Amino acid sequence: MYGTPQDSDYPNTRLYIKLLVPRARDDLIRRPRLEDLLEKGLRRKLVLLSAPVGFGKTSILSQYVPICGMPVGWLTLDGGDNDQTLFLQYLVAAMQTVGSGVGQCVLDILHSHQPGAMEIVMAALANEVLAIPDDFLLVLDNYSSINAPQVHDSVSFLLDNMPASMHMIIAGRSDPPFPLASMRSRGELVEIRADDLRLTSSEAMAFLERNLGFRPSQDDLDLLQSRTEGWIAGLQLAVLAASRKEDISHSLREFKGSHRHLADLLLAEIFMCQPPDTQAFLLETSILDHMTGPMCDEVLGRTQSQRLLEHLEHENLFVVPLDDRRTWYRYHQLFSEFLLHRLSRDHPDRVVELHRQAAAWFERNSLTAEAIEHALAANEFDQVIQLVRPVAVSMLTHGQHLTLARWLGAIPEEILFEDPQLCLWYASAFLVTGIIRERPLQRAESAVVDKANLGYVLSMRAHAACLNRDLDGAVALSRRALAVLSPDDLFLRSVVNLFLGEAFYLKGEVERALEALSEARSLAHASDNLLVSLMASEILGLTYVLAGRLHQAAGFFNQVIDNAIEKQCYPPSVLGHLGKALVLWEWNDLEAAMDHLEWCDRRERFGFLLAQVHAAMSHVFESRGDYEKALAELDKATEVLHPVKEADLIATMRAYQARIWLLQGDLTAAVKWSQYCGLTCSDPPLYEHETAHLTLVRVLISMGRPGEALQLLEQLMTAAESAGRGGVVIEILVLQAIAFAMQKRHENAMIVFERALAMGASGGYLRTFLDEGMPVAELLFRSDSTEIDAAYTERLRAAFEEEAGILPLTGKELVEPLTGREVEVLRLVVAGASNNEIATQMYISENTVKKHVSNIFQKLNVTNRLQAANRVRELRLV
Repeated sequence: MYGTPQDSDYPNTRLYIKLLVPRARDDLIRRPRLEDLLEKGLRRKLVLLSAPVGFGKTSILSQYVPICGMPVGWLTLDGGDNDQTLFLQYLVAAMQTVGSGVGQCVLDILHSHQPGAMEIVMAALANEVLAIPDDFLLVLDNYSSINAPQVHDSVSFLLDNMPASMHMIIAGRSDPPFPLASMRSRGELVEIRADDLRLTSSEAMAFLERNLGFRPSQDDLDLLQSRTEGWIAGLQLAVLAASRKEDISHSLREFKGSHRHLADLLLAEIFMCQPPDTQAFLLETSILDHMTGPMCDEVLGRTQSQRLLEHLEHENLFVVPLDDRRTWYRYHQLFSEFLLHRLSRDHPDRVVELHRQAAAWFERNSLTAEAIEHALAANEFDQVIQLVRPVAVSMLTHGQHLTLARWLGAIPEEILFEDPQLCLWYASAFLVTGIIRERPLQRAESAVVDKANLGYVLSMRAHAACLNRDLDGAVALSRRALAVLSPDDLFLRSVVNLFLGEAFYLKGEVERALEALSEARSLAHASDNLLVSLMASEILGLTYVLAGRLHQAAGFFNQVIDNAIEKQCYPPSVLGHLGKALVLWEWNDLEAAMDHLEWCDRRERFGFLLAQVHAAMSHVFESRGDYEKALAELDKATEVLHPVKEADLIATMRAYQARIWLLQGDLTAAVKWSQYCGLTCSDPPLYEHETAHLTLVRVLISMGRPGEALQLLEQLMTAAESAGRGGVVIEILVLQAIAFAMQKRHENAMIVFERALAMGASGGYLRTFLDEGMPVAELLFRSDSTEIDAAYTERLRAAFEEEAGILPLTGKELVEPLTGREVEVLRLVVAGASNNEIATQMYISENTVKKHVSNIFQKLNVTNRLQAANRVRELRLV
């Protein structure tokens, strides 16, 4: 009941071999206890087989798969599978042996000239797996050969999102970097390790009896067990060595040494027992990961290789058949390592020649990837270049950039830099991953001779500028690229417009961002560029958030999400979930916002985006009044930003921290931040400093300096309005109203506040008002404008009434509401602070404190601090 790929179904020979379930050896014994462990694991999410080489991980799986009772997809991994795109193609192929057509949508994405966004591909695969009606098993063998974080992330994502009908077995020499501790605690993991895989005494006896043809004495068995410690490969080697001796019992008793030394010794002994022709064959074929008889004949310049392979299999000489027809073979990994080491030591010149001949064979048989690997091993760089040229562009547009970068990176620079086109591909391969390789990019740029290549180079320069946060440079380079690119090159023009729109968005220039992103989206649709269309939609949504047009923003985010649900193919990325969370937070749906953010937190790895996820989580916790958790999220954001050196974003996180300190009543800490942040009221209102400047406004207001705050707010307003940042305009208006109220300029306060209400009504803004607390509550309940949507203002009033400590300030229980400054003084009074301590913390004179206290007592209708504290508790004021 497990999938058996047919050679005719897979023109990619390497892929066909990787999907084959290794045939169970005839000399193996059944091990019911391990089968029971595996059976138990199939009731969990993951079975992990983790043990050193030679412990029989693949062997037990090859025995178990045919009897597990469910369809099985098998994938044998190797070092060449660290390219995420190739890995995903192989993963889909393995699943298609279980369910025909599964993952076809994923392959369409991978093959549709869409660079990057592998999380989207993985989510699409998780959706498609849901369509498989029955339980099935996926086996990833030799997983320890994987070291690429992107591949680990893909598998981890699949583990997080796979349905209950899917089960996974991962086998390798070491533990994968997954959250195994969490999986253990949730009961999702069954682990089979070296101690489980060791042969018991009874299993060892059965193995020896089957393979020696007689039952050894208990003493011989005990001695052998103590020396091999149940290591299956060691026992197998002992049997092979003993079977070639007349006195088998004596040979078993002489079996000595540690595992590794023992293996080297016995492999050498086994090897030396072979005829010279067989020894030469074994050594020279060790360079091949997989082989056929005809291949060996051509590479080695000999005949009868097929017969010899079958003989070696019959003699159990660590030759593993990969299919039932005995067409493809490989060596046991332990044996292969031994042979390759010996070949390299004794015949180093022959190694190069064999790789050269293998490269030629693979090239003649149109197996380009294998040919390139062997050509690199032979230092045949001219052949590598010749083979890479026809496939480089396809590899870049199909997401195989890591493999291309590795191939080109192995070519000596003096050769690589002679060819500008190779340099262009090399730099492109790294740029997709966010890494800038300046020297090859310069070399490619210096040799541009036509507009097509110039447009390509400029588009990469624009991408690099965005990565470096050189936003003006990104805009200029994008425009130059668009000027030289052919109008018919819809694909590249869509990509460049995406970079241009992203740069304008990061600069805070709303209308220009909307124009470029809309063009990118339109061109992407026209060129069937699904990924750019998705990314443009998400950044468009974020730009509408910046513009204060939340309903339009939500429309874009919902469109992406609905598309995922409808087609089970193109789900939203972290950016889409983050944008939806920001809208939901502003609409005061804190629980739904946190759901989206937690989804992001489980999947995002990139520092820039992850920091914004933590910052948004901080906003939610702040709105809930959980300031400690809010500060903890900002600490996480800062921590992930330090390695990527995002100084402006780190400064923004510090500004958010100062804002929370103000909410905690720690004016001293907030003032210290204002002194060290390097900003003043006279600084130009740059967009990258906008958050910090708005925090500085709040500090000034808290220090009783509303005039300076209003001066800064006027400058910020001019900049925000001219750039179309409507969301920030609302926030500025709210802060202006608070500052005017502090100056007793109530008419001015109500004018700007009601303008903020009118703008907020169109987008459904709530948190921008709610998070400013009591001063805004007072303004809201004084407002009686008939020109503002009554349903909106009633909703905002209701939200204020639900916020702890806000309802009593409506004026219903008090003769006159407390001002924001009086509330701050009252908090300190209730906390037991003296007038002198209050003056110190609030940066005001003691006489001013006395005046505030007198006003508070009058409004509360009390005469002393004790009565005031009781009144506060009665009315739940603070």
